[in-house]
Amino acid sequence: MHKINTLKLSPSRILQAVSLVLLAALISCSQTGKDAPHAEIAHQWSGHYAEVEIPAAITGDRENWKNVWELLPEPMPQWPEGTEAFAVFFAGQRPTGGYRMKTEIIFQDRDVIRVQCSLHPPDGPATTALTYPWTVVALSGVEGREIQARHCGSPLVHPPF
Repeated sequence: MHKINTLKLSPSRILQAVSLVLLAALISCSQTGKDAPHAEIAHQWSGHYAEVEIPAAITGDRENWKNVWELLPEPMPQWPEGTEAFAVFFAGQRPTGGYRMKTEIIFQDRDVIRVQCSLHPPDGPATTALTYPWTVVALSGVEGREIQARHCGSPLVHPPF
């Protein structure tokens, strides 16, 4: 009869092994598109009134900058230095003030950058008035990649310019 050797591991050794496996998985996931530069939101502007009545998202570059600001009640800022593209999000008509728009880059690789905006209702009492929330973000680190914008789960849209 052969004797089988069993390996006895303490709970702390098992936890350590599991932690190392999870860390390795996290590192491999975070390296998606590692050859591409890291894009980020460099500047952001927001407001509560732009008469765009339906939720929409538009992307563009320096050539389209003026066209977007013609849709907004704010004076057009200078093109932000160090940025190559922008995305603008319109929340459409809302019954009250106090809505917040959160914008983030949700995916990027060597070919594409996806920017998503989510709309958050007021936390408490809000002014009862029709509002049209909007936000514009300028992106750095784009370097020729396609920008795709998604607003609150709406389909990806392309610039109308």
